[in-house]
Amino acid sequence: MKNLDDFTDFKEGNWNGWKNGPGIRPAGELKTEKGSNTFWSGKLEKERGSATGIQPSLFKEFAIQDGEERKAQYHVTFDYRIHPLEPGEAEQIAITVTTETTRQWVNNWTQPDTELNKWHHVTWGFIGKLFADGSKQVWIGTRGGADFETSRKVDIDNIRVQRLSFQYEQRSQTSA
Repeated sequence: MKNLDDFTDFKEGNWNGWKNGPGIRPAGELKTEKGSNTFWSGKLEKERGSATGIQPSLFKEFAIQDGEERKAQYHVTFDYRIHPLEPGEAEQIAITVTTETTRQWVNNWTQPDTELNKWHHVTWGFIGKLFADGSKQVWIGTRGGADFETSRKVDIDNIRVQRLSFQYEQRSQTSA
């Protein structure tokens, strides 16, 4: 079975299948810095009135087909950059990775002293069975801020969705 290592750097305006979330306005856009770095720039915003509060700011649908692919462990990482705080925005916000149905998530909390306008790497992104329940999409969004604020402007780049192993491979390694 083919390994999955899906990498998106938005070079030359290539979204590589990633899309803006439907509820975020204004929608995110691709921007290019001096030189050649292209990245997604937009807003992470919590969905009001939802039990989990999560809505995607960015999402991508994957064609995960068989049972073994669905049971595999996946790792999602990316780079992010926080914009200067604007009135009504969250000083601390959870940059959340999840799927449309799993409702398992990992929150990467920004801190009040997170250096602005500098790229940071999510080194411990989501690791888990993203697609085991039939999910097809990977979402990057937020569950909100620490003090009830619901949004923050960020840049996102270098998204990697990687299959780490299949369930049966893990069983055979632990029994060896």
